[in-house]
Amino acid sequence: MKKVFKRLIGSVILIALLVAGSVQYKVFMVELTIIIANLYITLIYIVNFYDERFFFYSFFFFYLKSPLTSP
Repeated sequence: MKKVFKRLIGSVILIALLVAGSVQYKVFMVELTIIIANLYITLIYIVNFYDERFFFYSFFFFYLKSPLTSP
């Protein structure tokens, strides 16, 4: 359980960095959608205790879809 919360805190920090990096309002709205989706997936992960890989793949999928990281 402790490991799960450590991961959750880590993802929250990464999400916070994404928000801090998004200057434009439109970009922020997209980031907000990504944050909500990430938190939803994290919640599913905590409740159902999915395989750890599921959590990371889903996070990086949304991270790569971010307008900040895509060219």
